[in-house]
Amino acid sequence: MFPPLSIFRPFSLAPSLDNLTTTLESADSPANGEVVRLKYETKRLNNQLVLLLTLYKLGNSQYQLDIADHDVGGFIDETTLAYRELLLQRGIHLEIDTPTNLVGYFDASLVAGVIHNIINNGCRYTRDTLKISAHRQDDWLIITIADNGDGYPAEMLMRDSSSHSGIDFHTGSTGLGFYFSAQIAKLHHHRDKTGYIKIDNEGLAQGGRFTLYLP
Repeated sequence: MFPPLSIFRPFSLAPSLDNLTTTLESADSPANGEVVRLKYETKRLNNQLVLLLTLYKLGNSQYQLDIADHDVGGFIDETTLAYRELLLQRGIHLEIDTPTNLVGYFDASLVAGVIHNIINNGCRYTRDTLKISAHRQDDWLIITIADNGDGYPAEMLMRDSSSHSGIDFHTGSTGLGFYFSAQIAKLHHHRDKTGYIKIDNEGLAQGGRFTLYLP
């Protein structure tokens, strides 16, 4: 079992919303689309709160890093499980491409938080497909999440992900997710290598692509 960031979770409305969605679907209610959107926004809000609390705990040495070896395919399958229904309801196809017996060394809870954050963003910006892939290259475990949306804006591609860039009230972007992801990557070290993230527009059909590099 790979624990999500539930150890930090301040609250969750997901169970109540799941029950409400099931009721509306069985009644073929026209309000079901609004409930799906509400579920997504609630997940996104909850995720942002979890990221903030996690950064607080890390900054105050209240989190014990737990780096261990994990089967990457099984980890990704379990980490994405909570999003399968939401993706289906939003008409988004999820592809997972990981080789058999791929092993990585990382803190499962923290890396799951990174993946949750990028999936949340992907739900918002992709057209209809998200693809998560993983492979090993040299001494790096590389996890990629790609979409077929319009890609990242130029100013975001030029931004240093290791520093918090502030809030854009026009787009609603806080930059928190990428800052969190960069900090989590940096916590992973091996010999002279330190984890990092990269974003570009080499995703599906030139959509956005997020890549996590772990030594």
